[in-house]
Amino acid sequence: MGPLILVLLLLVGCASPTPPAQPSPTEVTLAAGQEWKYHNRPGEDDSRVIILKLEKGKDGTSLAHIAVTNLGEQGTVHHLPFTEKAVRASLTELVGTTDYESEPEGYKLWKADYDQGKAGVFDQPVAEAVELVLKQARAQRPEGEQSPSPTD
Repeated sequence: MGPLILVLLLLVGCASPTPPAQPSPTEVTLAAGQEWKYHNRPGEDDSRVIILKLEKGKDGTSLAHIAVTNLGEQGTVHHLPFTEKAVRASLTELVGTTDYESEPEGYKLWKADYDQGKAGVFDQPVAEAVELVLKQARAQRPEGEQSPSPTD
């Protein structure tokens, strides 16, 4: 093969379009209905975070309310309140959008308690909060019951 052909082949290979890089979670405007991959617990690679609602907390902190789906036998945790910063740190890839209910019953109960100073928000990785919530649910469920209550 002549040097000219080799150079042309190299140039053609270099000119191939590369797929655009997906913006990082810190660059994307979060919105209700977005479905994200996240730094999940081991063995839950199909688990997803769904953004339910965004709002400002009493102190002006940006809050993100999420659901976490596909948690193996546990199913779904329908509402977890977080700082937006903590959620963003856990997100890895925007998958798409969904019509998930934006204000499940858990949000309404949390909001009433939060407004009275009786509830707070998570400020840790999503996987850690999921582990805490499910551990607490397992400890509180009646003996013999299979599914923890936050996922019902």
